[in-house]
Amino acid sequence: MVESVDFLIVGGGISGRLLQLELSNRNESTLVIDLPENNRSTKVAAGLANPLVGKFFTIGWRA
Repeated sequence: MVESVDFLIVGGGISGRLLQLELSNRNESTLVIDLPENNRSTKVAAGLANPLVGKFFTIGWRA
């Protein structure tokens, strides 16, 4: 069990995980707290991270 951390991050979506990665690159200890839910904005907004859609893998904003 972790007794103390430098940063507590609430939310394990894209922003929370990127913040954790950046802080760990700066040698800071982190703890991420998140709820195990299926309906997350990260899953809904997955097209922002991977904009390829459709049968022919066209770029989403040009489809």
